[in-house]
Amino acid sequence: MNTEPQQDYGLIVQQAGKAQYVLAKFAVLLLNYQYGIHTKIVRDFVEAASAFRDLGSQIRCTFVIQSESIRNPAVLMGLSRRDTVPLFLLVPEKLIAEHRKLAVKLNKVELCAWEGFSGKKGTSQRDQVSKAFKDFGVSGMLEGSEGKSYEELQQLVENRIRELKSLPSLPEVVMRIMKIVNDPEGSVTDLERVLFSDPSIVQKLLQVFNSAALSGAARQTKWTFKEGIMRLGMRKVGAIAAQVK
Repeated sequence: MNTEPQQDYGLIVQQAGKAQYVLAKFAVLLLNYQYGIHTKIVRDFVEAASAFRDLGSQIRCTFVIQSESIRNPAVLMGLSRRDTVPLFLLVPEKLIAEHRKLAVKLNKVELCAWEGFSGKKGTSQRDQVSKAFKDFGVSGMLEGSEGKSYEELQQLVENRIRELKSLPSLPEVVMRIMKIVNDPEGSVTDLERVLFSDPSIVQKLLQVFNSAALSGAARQTKWTFKEGIMRLGMRKVGAIAAQVK
């Protein structure tokens, strides 16, 4: 008799497109790391219906990521399993109002404008997804673990992430940075060249290099990028860059 716990899945309906691909990666990241949930990615609503038949109650939530309007409210009813699982519609902001009208009779539909998900505005949107999960009863990996022993917590995490195969890989730029900082022959020039390939990393490091804590209040001029790396050290700079990504 199989006594292993049933694995939860998040269904992702991802339309083709660069923006859709990026947002799907975010959904995978959120479901895998924060909730220990597998993901099933399909291309359209026909494949979604097939996934519901195959996985049934194992599907705990649905993400729809597309740039086109959904016209039929019955589609939303099906994707939310008759309003029993949370359905997240990630669509361009211009489509939010019409989809809100379409979902007016459903309680478990969350509308998320996809603009800014990877920037500062995205923080509130990601919080919106996390709050909706909590409201809809989808718990984080360690929620409700108060009072449990270390062994119980360990088993809880193992059960939630067992056979998890869709964890996203580290960004290529991070892999290149790690290779340089761990290479005895890696140079500041090599590291600087890789760092400059990513503007978000450069911006954050410049803030660190020229902060009062590092440069000192008496210094009147800003550190150059290479001076900042040499002052802070290649390993610390690499760690900050990895955190940024």
